[in-house]
Amino acid sequence: SMLELRVKDLEEQRKERGVTVTLSAAARTEILKRAAEQRAYGARPLKQIVERQLSDAIVEAELDGRIAEGDAVTINWDAAQGAFVASKVP
Repeated sequence: SMLELRVKDLEEQRKERGVTVTLSAAARTEILKRAAEQRAYGARPLKQIVERQLSDAIVEAELDGRIAEGDAVTINWDAAQGAFVASKVP
């Protein structure tokens, strides 16, 4: 799917850090919902959500020390915070 391709692009950008990325079902649903709300713009919103918001979630988790080089990372949608949150896969 287009979403999977965008996540692979995100992994490629983080390649030097050895980070692998998976999305929770909640994150996937939220991303697709947001992209559908902007479907007049084609695939661009999907790309922007992944490049900006998911990438930001990973960087924030790295800065907080929740994830490190070489970690497998899951990105989840935290409805209470209204934000995507990256965490290390246990």
